[in-house]
Amino acid sequence: MAPQPHGATRSIWKRRPRRARDVGSAQCQPVAGKIADLVLLDQDPLLDIHNTRTIQAIVLNGKLMKRAALDAMLTEAEAAAAK
Repeated sequence: MAPQPHGATRSIWKRRPRRARDVGSAQCQPVAGKIADLVLLDQDPLLDIHNTRTIQAIVLNGKLMKRAALDAMLTEAEAAAAK
């Protein structure tokens, strides 16, 4: 995957999983005015699968959830599971 300009994003998932070769296709491009669920990573998961653990934020149903909010949700889920 070629380096992207600062702030550029790509969506690998759109309703169903896509293959890595589909990244950059017209079907995987965010479009103004459309809703997209996104996972924002610090590092490229196509270079190393472990980079999928570098999640900094997600956009789900148009709502931005930053790392701190995701960590809080995980803590709540772990506490509920421990009961």
